[in-house]
Amino acid sequence: MVITATELKNNLGRYLEMAADREIIILKNGKQIARLTSPKVNKIEILKSLVGTIPSDVEIDEDALRKERLSRQ
Repeated sequence: MVITATELKNNLGRYLEMAADREIIILKNGKQIARLTSPKVNKIEILKSLVGTIPSDVEIDEDALRKERLSRQ
């Protein structure tokens, strides 16, 4: 669900309840500025989904990974 910052401000309680079971993206001036999610999100499962994104036969250090990640933004 995508809402504006003004909509969030005017209906905070409603969106806090909704965030328990869905992700809410907040826009300000048409740009995404925040994401409201439940603390119950299983971060371990999210991390597991990332395993294998870098081939094991490629030798790359943390600095190179960081530069690659930042260059994609």
